[in-house]
Amino acid sequence: MPKLEEYEDRPAYYVRANTSDAGEVTYDLLEPGRSVVWTYGLRDGDSIPWAVVRALDVLGVIDPGGETTLGPGELAPNIDSGSETLSDDEALEFIKIVQTQLGPTRADLVELRKILGLSGKKAELAVIGVAIDEYIENRSAANAFPTPLDIESSDHPTTQSNTSIEWSDDDGHERAKFQINLTTESPNHTLYTIHCIHISMRDGIEKWHASIDADPSWGRKIYVIKQKAAIIPTLVSKLEAATIPLGDPSEQLDPTVGNWFD
Repeated sequence: MPKLEEYEDRPAYYVRANTSDAGEVTYDLLEPGRSVVWTYGLRDGDSIPWAVVRALDVLGVIDPGGETTLGPGELAPNIDSGSETLSDDEALEFIKIVQTQLGPTRADLVELRKILGLSGKKAELAVIGVAIDEYIENRSAANAFPTPLDIESSDHPTTQSNTSIEWSDDDGHERAKFQINLTTESPNHTLYTIHCIHISMRDGIEKWHASIDADPSWGRKIYVIKQKAAIIPTLVSKLEAATIPLGDPSEQLDPTVGNWFD
């Protein structure tokens, strides 16, 4: 397995590995990549999985030298332990760090999931998160996604969506905290809204609440409830396709809207 090593004469890192067909190879880790692996918990001398090395190349934060790429089958075809993957928890933690620090494209995220070996329901829900983001932004581009009454008359307000997922396990009962982070901008306003959906792999959607960066007046509550209504059909259809239970809507669809500063 490759190792992360620090240069002796400067505060920089490189990846060193011995391969069965190319001998020893080294790749410089660029500054944004150093921040990612440091946050991920890797230090000088630690082993770094090939899957992570390939992921860093997709993100453009490692320098393989020349025209070489680190895609599957393209970097030293006979590398030792070349088929290794991360656990789902390790892969999700790495992707969470990457999303926070590098702002990867959705195409990058799809490729990362493949490279890191993310599988099962966690992978399915990650794909659903990307689909929700794309749906919201496409609707916004068509001026068809709900916006607050006090800015909807502005010229072309746009809403950006970034979904994150946190997992918990209570006695073998897996739950996902599915958080849709929305930023709505117009020439004179920026408004932040969070939709937080708690999804149980056994019991389906258990709770849905929203927060805004303002007092939850009736006007603000109305647009948040409209956003929820716009998101639900896509979320439900994707959960059904992934064979994730939906739960009982009569128990968890109350329109709870709060101020996240409270």
